[in-house]
Amino acid sequence: MQINQEKKDWISGILKDKYPFLSLEEIEIFLSICTYKEIKNKEIVIKSGDTSKTLLFILDGTFRGYFINKENEEINIFLRQNPTFFGCHDSLFADKPTQFTIESILPAKILLLDLSNFENLAFENAGIFKMYINEIKSQISNVISRIESLIDKQPQERYEELLKKNPKLFQTAFNKHIANFLGITPVSLSRIIKRTKDQPAIKKP
Repeated sequence: MQINQEKKDWISGILKDKYPFLSLEEIEIFLSICTYKEIKNKEIVIKSGDTSKTLLFILDGTFRGYFINKENEEINIFLRQNPTFFGCHDSLFADKPTQFTIESILPAKILLLDLSNFENLAFENAGIFKMYINEIKSQISNVISRIESLIDKQPQERYEELLKKNPKLFQTAFNKHIANFLGITPVSLSRIIKRTKDQPAIKKP
């Protein structure tokens, strides 16, 4: 979908808020390689088996990235919400069919762009290069934090960590998706939430 001026102004505001170092000219250049798309509830944007160099920038909404394990169960590896970049790293960087499927949770609005085009702009524009580097650092940090959480923390701790880091996620994603992401059952998540709410508040001296 072509980006009209009203949407362009809205998108520019989102980009400027997250990347204040971007000039208006750099935002315009960045948008020139993007396609705006409105996504339906539970719409699959990238499916397992695709070889996709497509990046998503989530303007509004929440997405999950999952794969099917040997028991034919869906395993949520990623939960992402606006405003952030999202994609299938195995296909983006290794140029092979991805094992992941990216699906929307409720209706959403996104930008679609090709990774190579993004990289080319980054090498030519200082602000876009900084945006590119910041996103790489952010994605690496998220992956490391997730691995450490799954290895070293109990379900209650993982829940509390996610709630503290991203409370908005609990308003935009279903508990079944969050539970799967945390590596627990929906029933266990409900018990943790109830137990946390039932704990008396600690009074500050």
